[in-house]
Amino acid sequence: MKVRTAVTALGCLTLAAGVLVSRADASTPPPPTSLVVRADARGDVQHFSLPTINGDFIQQAAPTRRNGDISSVRLTHTRTSVRVFLRFVELNPTGEQHAYEYTIRTPRFTRSVTFGAWPGQAPPIDRGSYWTGSPPMMFGAHGNRLACSGMARTIDYGANTVLLVVPRRCLGYPRWVAVGPRLTEVTGYLRGYFDDGYYSGTQLKNPPATGPRAYTPSALPN
Repeated sequence: MKVRTAVTALGCLTLAAGVLVSRADASTPPPPTSLVVRADARGDVQHFSLPTINGDFIQQAAPTRRNGDISSVRLTHTRTSVRVFLRFVELNPTGEQHAYEYTIRTPRFTRSVTFGAWPGQAPPIDRGSYWTGSPPMMFGAHGNRLACSGMARTIDYGANTVLLVVPRRCLGYPRWVAVGPRLTEVTGYLRGYFDDGYYSGTQLKNPPATGPRAYTPSALPN
């Protein structure tokens, strides 16, 4: 699939950025919470290119690139859903396509959710069109597609935001979740830009690294 191929070819980056939680002692872990808000460093977009299908992955920093630069990640774990709200420095419908990928970790397993947006009519399997975005798809650890009705995404180019909503039942009603988002803008054949929500380094990893855990309200201390 077009979006899945673009996402898989990229790999991922290391976890970083500071937790927006006040702590009196840095050695003391933050208390469990159902809402996690983290800032991502600005100016950390990376340019990538692959000279050949079997060639080396070439990555270079693109500090002046504003489009697709994630500035914050807001993860909310409610009784019924997991909501991931991304804010960007700028989010404009440019390039050949945008590929969104999310790693979702739970106590039992890891899932991947992807969707894309591009100009013109999307393939029938996705049924998205004209930069509005294709419906989200969920995959297992071995790349097998999993059924999950009720997933939704909202791309707001005017507000520079993207919202992904995943029903908790598709994740086995987990006690906690941790999420790692990535946006890739494909600008040509095997080249483009990407940014992870928790990135401040140059080491590639796959899938996207995840941030802090967000607990379901019933798992929080009274």
